[in-house]
Amino acid sequence: MRFNEFKKGQVVRWRDDIGEVNFIDKMYITLTLHRWNKDPEIAKHSCYPYNEVNLLVNNIYWNELELLNVAEEETNVVSMYKSQEGRYEDIQ
Repeated sequence: MRFNEFKKGQVVRWRDDIGEVNFIDKMYITLTLHRWNKDPEIAKHSCYPYNEVNLLVNNIYWNELELLNVAEEETNVVSMYKSQEGRYEDIQ
């Protein structure tokens, strides 16, 4: 795989590990192998309410990655827009 083919959220297999693409860089990607919620007392003082186990995969191994699913395509918000009836500012 190439750098521009990765999307956050894709599920890939590398050797014996299956994970979700979490971070993408030209030199490496990280795969999240496991995620679990933090204790509520700890979570309220943390940047993220969960812990993760991430695996770093250097770009020299990207040819060994197997894509297991395709992340959802980015949706075009403008084409999904529907104006509300009675709002005279919006084009009906």
